[in-house]
Amino acid sequence: MAEGKDAIRESLEEWDRILVVCHKNPDGDAIGSAWGLAHLLRGMGKKARAFCGDEVPKEYLFLTEKEKEDAFEPEKIVTVDVASASLLPDGIDPEKIDLAIDHHRANSLAAEKKYVDPEAAACGEILTDLFRDRLDLYSAEAFYTAVATDTGCFRYPNVTDRTFCAALILYHRAEKGAFARINKRVFDTKSEKRLRLEAWAIENVSLSAGGKVAFLNADFAMQRQFCTGAGDLDGLVNVIRQIEGVVLSIVLKQKEEKLFKASVRAEAGFDASAFCGVFGGGGHLGAAGCSFTTSAADAREKLLAEAERRLS
Repeated sequence: MAEGKDAIRESLEEWDRILVVCHKNPDGDAIGSAWGLAHLLRGMGKKARAFCGDEVPKEYLFLTEKEKEDAFEPEKIVTVDVASASLLPDGIDPEKIDLAIDHHRANSLAAEKKYVDPEAAACGEILTDLFRDRLDLYSAEAFYTAVATDTGCFRYPNVTDRTFCAALILYHRAEKGAFARINKRVFDTKSEKRLRLEAWAIENVSLSAGGKVAFLNADFAMQRQFCTGAGDLDGLVNVIRQIEGVVLSIVLKQKEEKLFKASVRAEAGFDASAFCGVFGGGGHLGAAGCSFTTSAADAREKLLAEAERRLS
């Protein structure tokens, strides 16, 4: 059932032994929200720890490695930034979610309690508002990381006046210079391998629909060539979206022999969530994703056909 802000706060203040779960293949909003919330709950005297199930991308280790989390058997499960059961880590029963906090409009989790705010640019923005009176140095860094990454460092159309207000609140609670340090680490620091991946993306991107669609296929052969690991392919979709005239950018990443995940970014006026919804996925207006259990050629054909139809 949908809950108000006060009811969510009351539940979290009453509960103990809480597992905070974010989605598989975590991004900055997932990691920042989960680890930041677990930290605040421990500060409230709770037993709490964060869990994502997958390797944490190295640009966010500065958050996860700071926190010492004790093992315990959870009594309550809270999800953050998880829009559907398919995004839950292995081992998390979708029927046993006590509270879902999210900003995805099409959240389909069957949680006992839900707090979904689709007007928020990031889950970290919601948590900043919920816990503004409890923020400390660590949680301010965690929630800033969440908000900054889901807004492209405040450059995406999902940014609102509320987003800037959240950033201001976090700025006053964070250590001096923390935002500059986080921005450098997350947005402006790249390994040699990362730069070679971006060069490969530029060389191998294909354009269609009169240059409005940029498509990249990151199959196993490509991943072996670059020895990619967790998070290495993240962000390539933003590299190819920089091409002048591109409205829709798509990176198709192979996960298993016949399992492919499409990461989609769209410019204003094109609904990425609706586009991915055709294939059982979803997300936001400007950023979404979907999966295919088929061949790469078939997935590409379906994606480009739908893109052509919507852009014609």
